[in-house]
Amino acid sequence: MSLHTNYRPQTLDEIQGNEPLVESLKTQLAKGNKMPQCFLFTGPSGCGKTTIARIIKNELNVSNMDFIHHNASAKGERGIDVVHQVAQTCRLASSSGGRKIYMFEEAHQLTGAAGESFLDLIEEPPKHVVFIFCTTNPEKLKTTFKRRCLVLEVKPLISKHLIRILKDVAEKEKKEVSVKVLKEIINLSNGSPGEALSKLELVIDINDDETAIQTLSDASHSETEIKSICQLLCNFKEKNSTRWSQMQKLLKNVSSEPESIRYAIAGYIGAVMLSDNMNPNIPIVAACFCDSFIYGGKLSLYLSCYHAIHDCE
Repeated sequence: MSLHTNYRPQTLDEIQGNEPLVESLKTQLAKGNKMPQCFLFTGPSGCGKTTIARIIKNELNVSNMDFIHHNASAKGERGIDVVHQVAQTCRLASSSGGRKIYMFEEAHQLTGAAGESFLDLIEEPPKHVVFIFCTTNPEKLKTTFKRRCLVLEVKPLISKHLIRILKDVAEKEKKEVSVKVLKEIINLSNGSPGEALSKLELVIDINDDETAIQTLSDASHSETEIKSICQLLCNFKEKNSTRWSQMQKLLKNVSSEPESIRYAIAGYIGAVMLSDNMNPNIPIVAACFCDSFIYGGKLSLYLSCYHAIHDCE
C-alpha cells in the first residue's frame, strides 16, 4: 500500500492545515439532522478534497455500500442520465438505515443539462441523503448550483504543515530523511500532501541526499511526459490520425527510459479500467502495454503507442 493511501487522514483532527475549513465542518456535522445536505469543496488538484469527503463518510458512519462515488471527468459519468439514476436511487433507504452519500468529483465537468437537472434535487434532497461535490474549477459551475451548497475551499498546504506530515510518516516508517531532501519534496509538491507523500516514497530508501534530489528532479520531468501520453491514449474524441500526429510530437521529446514509461502507462490504464462506465477501447489500449520494452527500447514504445491509437474504433 502506498504512503499516500496508508497515511491518509481518517478524522478531521488528523488533517494538517486548513484550520478554518476543519472547524467549520466540525460545527456543521455536529448539527445532526440539521446539518447541510450539500457540500461543495473547491481547490487545486491533490489538496485533499476527496480525502475530506471520505472523512465526512466516516464521521457520519456511512457504509462503503452507501457511499456512491462518481467522477464527472469520465464520459459516462457527467450526463443527465447519471443524474436521473441518482434521483431514482437516492430516495431508497440506505443499506444500514442511516445516511447515504453521493460524491461527484470534477463536478464542473457535469454537462449543462445534468447541472440543471441537479438543481431541484440538491435544493430539497431526501432527509437521509448527503451530496458532496468536488471541483478544481468552481467558476464553471452556475451560481444557482453553488447557492444550494455549503461551499468550502480546501487550500494547498504551507511548508510547515507539509514538513510535519513528511517527518511524521518517515518516523512511522522508521526512516531517516534529511531536511534538505524534505524541502526539495515540498518545493515540487505545490502544496499537495498526496503529491508530497508520493515523492517521499520515491526517495525514502535513498541515503545519499544528492542522489535523492536528482531522483526527484528526474521523476518530476517524467511525470509530465507520461501524463501527457496517458491522456492522449485515453482521448477517443479525436480522429486516430490526429491523435497519432499529436503522439509523434510527444514521443520525439521523451527522455525517460521506455520500460519505466510502459510501467507507468500500464498503471494508469489499469486504474482507468476499474472506473465506472469504462470506454470499450480501454482494454485494447491496455493490451498494448503488457509486454516488456527492455529489449525493444524506444521502438517498442513507438509501436505500442501506434497500435494503442490505430487499433481502437
